[in-house]
Amino acid sequence: MHHTKPDVDLYPKFSAPGSDHERPDVRATHPASTQRSAAYDHDIEHVPIEFIPPPSAPNAWSNILDHDDSSSRVASTPYTALRPAPLTPKLRNAPVSRPPLNINSAPRIDQRPRWLGTILVSALCLAVAAAAGWGVMELRDPATLPLKSVRIEGAFTHVTTENLQQAMAGAAGDGFLYADVDALRQAALQVPWVRSVSVRRVWPDTLHVSVTEHLAVARWGDQALLSNEGKLFSPQPASYPADLPELHGPAGTQVTVLAHYRDMSKAIAPLKLHIQRLDLDARRAWRLSLDTGIELLLGRTDSNTHLQRFVRVYPSLLAAPAGNGIERVDMRYGNGLAVRWGKIPS
Repeated sequence: MHHTKPDVDLYPKFSAPGSDHERPDVRATHPASTQRSAAYDHDIEHVPIEFIPPPSAPNAWSNILDHDDSSSRVASTPYTALRPAPLTPKLRNAPVSRPPLNINSAPRIDQRPRWLGTILVSALCLAVAAAAGWGVMELRDPATLPLKSVRIEGAFTHVTTENLQQAMAGAAGDGFLYADVDALRQAALQVPWVRSVSVRRVWPDTLHVSVTEHLAVARWGDQALLSNEGKLFSPQPASYPADLPELHGPAGTQVTVLAHYRDMSKAIAPLKLHIQRLDLDARRAWRLSLDTGIELLLGRTDSNTHLQRFVRVYPSLLAAPAGNGIERVDMRYGNGLAVRWGKIPS
């Protein structure tokens, strides 16, 4: 096979020793010879370097010095033709493969019957239930945690502590834990003049009862009192406070009547007058009775406007010769009023 010389020499030409161009020492410069470290020597066997001849070209070896020494011929081989052989490391301490352990093949140690565990668990549950039932029965016994005292607190004017204790005595006989707090509260609310009650337990043997009284602001008819919250309550008539105004009206109108009473009282306050009685009849007409004995008719509509007009004309009525003998003032007219005079006092 004829080979032509390439235009570019692929391999460098080396001169003889001592010339201007000395050939390099392949053994000292090749990476394969300088990187043989102790790590390879420890766990990997040494692998020789394989020398691969250059491609067949007629002029590739022509410039290599002709020496008889084979070592110099090998050393003069271009370093590009040197290639380390593939490394096949052989670890000295390679792990030994073992077959997996079959857990199911191990013999069973516990060969007891399954029903024995079921019996033990059932017996334990029965014991716990029996102990819980015994504990509940013991706690329900008033002798276990007896109720030793009932502490009552509040600012009382018409209510007495003795009345409250007597009312709650029947509901406080089940011991400390099982005393019916709601029943105690309802029993205390039955006492006249009691507005609200709160009951709480104080460990280990006391009940704390807080009581608030009603504040009466007026009488409602002849059989009840009206509180400042607009609630009706019916204590004994002998306990009614004196000098309370009387309010009258249809059933269920106590809140409305109380609100008008407060507004009208403020309106006539500059005249130093006070309302002794306020009536709202079935026709929803308003009528006032003042502490001076004057009866004031305001009508069904525009009652506030009629009252303001009375406040303006009242000083003039008093200045009249018979001013002290006014019995009734009818303010139901749109632009005027009517006055009925009574006997003038001497």
